[in-house]
Amino acid sequence: SVIDNLNLIHGNERYEYDFEIVLVWQNEGHMWEITNAMSPVQYQIQHSVFQDVPKIPYVMKDADWAYAIQDSNLYVTYDHGETFKEVPNGYEQVCWDAIHSETDEYLDDESYIITPEFTAFIGRNSLAVKLIYSLDQGETWQESNICSSNYKGKAYLSKTDHYCYLTMALDHLMGDDYYGTYRSADFETWESVSMNEAFDENISCVFWLSDEIGYFANANVLYRTTNHGGDYEAVTLPPATSTIEDIGYDPFDLVVEMYQDHDVIYAIASQKEGDYKKDGQLVRGLYLSYDGIHFEFVQEI
Repeated sequence: SVIDNLNLIHGNERYEYDFEIVLVWQNEGHMWEITNAMSPVQYQIQHSVFQDVPKIPYVMKDADWAYAIQDSNLYVTYDHGETFKEVPNGYEQVCWDAIHSETDEYLDDESYIITPEFTAFIGRNSLAVKLIYSLDQGETWQESNICSSNYKGKAYLSKTDHYCYLTMALDHLMGDDYYGTYRSADFETWESVSMNEAFDENISCVFWLSDEIGYFANANVLYRTTNHGGDYEAVTLPPATSTIEDIGYDPFDLVVEMYQDHDVIYAIASQKEGDYKKDGQLVRGLYLSYDGIHFEFVQEI
């Protein structure tokens, strides 16, 4: 094709385009000739500038320590995505759900740990549930078999001073998940931790404060142990008084997160129904305790 005297004339008309096309022009002295035409995607594939751009794993969370996915591979980063370490065979074991024959790349925050001192994921194959972990920022990885189960449900991973705790759904029956808890001090042998029948199904949060003190949440009730499962006491969160005054009821009936900050224990409760929102966002309740037993409502978050 040869185009001569090409001019762009502005008018008052309004145009809409149906597609985009890349034209390759060549100067033939007194005129320009179109030597090729292709779609933008075809141009990107053929052009060396785009071919040489390295593929960067997609970081799944905006944090310094996070995991990333690229081409069905699992990576970790300890510097906000500047560099990555691959988890060998991690994608297949961590993201693959054999029961439903599908992958899930969005891991629950409580199901993995990424810190410079200890990084761990829950892996599964047809034979066992395992811990895939690194003690040297992803330079080397090891695997530790925990138990036999092919059901993939919720999992809660915790690391205390001397133990690694794992609570996970082992079975699903009549709409309910049933859980078991294990712990290990050496990543070679795992022992079962006793759980109370009052909360061995549909757990919403697990938090281990120390080697011996742990919390299991079922709805808005916390079950606290001080001897790694020897016995438990129920701890009930108080009413969210200021919220009740505003809307007439207490919506916070599902504990979803616990953590410790400066010797104060915090609990965050969400909503089962999710009816209470502000500016389109689900409202949650923040609670605190100074002794780990008596909690007080702090505020809405």
